[in-house]
Amino acid sequence: MRIKSVLVGIAVAMMAVACNTESKDAGNDSLSVKPQEEAKEASIKTFDDSVAYFMGQDAALAYWRAAKIDSTLSGKENAEQFRKGIEDGLKAATKSNAYAIGLQHGLVAFTSIKGLNDNLKTALSAEAFMKGLNMAMESENAVDAVKFQADMSEVEARLNTLMMQTQDTIK
Repeated sequence: MRIKSVLVGIAVAMMAVACNTESKDAGNDSLSVKPQEEAKEASIKTFDDSVAYFMGQDAALAYWRAAKIDSTLSGKENAEQFRKGIEDGLKAATKSNAYAIGLQHGLVAFTSIKGLNDNLKTALSAEAFMKGLNMAMESENAVDAVKFQADMSEVEARLNTLMMQTQDTIK
């Protein structure tokens, strides 16, 4: 569901850019609103180049907003790590659409595991995650969805208890 939301958001943003910035000359493949001056140096000449350029700027703006809220993201070194992560993701994702979606889910899993480990002092591991994934990937029916939901409810309850205990210790 998250992936669909992200893709719909990107599509809407691209349509908004297209509707609001296209040149009145229908045969012209450039924008009437040009990317900032440095875009000329980066060979931003077509509408498609401009859309991708603006998407890159949007990613940077999202980073700067997040860095104001999350101190673990602030600073030049972290900004460069973010930029490098995006670049690596773009390069790695060229294998296939399925690979790119898997890569995205892997990164989300990493941040979820790290967040739980850091905040709740759990010891979740990527190896255990991969064991669960590999078992469930054997077939569409490898996991009983009803039993999974019941088990996950118990796990979520225990995590919520840990979260409350952690918050009580902080106070």
